[in-house]
Amino acid sequence: DTVVPVNRGWVYAPDATVVPEPARWREGDSVRTVTGFVESYPPALPAGRAVLSNVPRALRWLDPRAFAARASYAVTPYYVVARDSVPAARRDSTPARLSAPPLDEGPHFSYAMQWFSFAAIALVGGAFFAKQGMKD
Repeated sequence: DTVVPVNRGWVYAPDATVVPEPARWREGDSVRTVTGFVESYPPALPAGRAVLSNVPRALRWLDPRAFAARASYAVTPYYVVARDSVPAARRDSTPARLSAPPLDEGPHFSYAMQWFSFAAIALVGGAFFAKQGMKD
């Protein structure tokens, strides 16, 4: 009674909306096991604007409300990004998979250094200008 959306990757589309030869990219409608990782939806954007009026099955962005309206089921507050391996014989007809996010500390150290530099420049620059003001 609840749908778990699966992001199977991406397929090139000349107009960024309609996929040429959609039957080529189908991986089957049966229930199967998917290996991947879980992501939460991006922050909420304006309701109803995710749906493209000229293409019934296309969405501008990931929107659980738009998914629920199309599926007629409740949709989980997360989705699965498929990472399963694809046999070599099927690689030319399988959407390009997304890479997993890196499990590192991210750019926090660089940002900290940047802000400490700004603070040092402000203190040194402020002291310099204060000293110049006292001389005049």
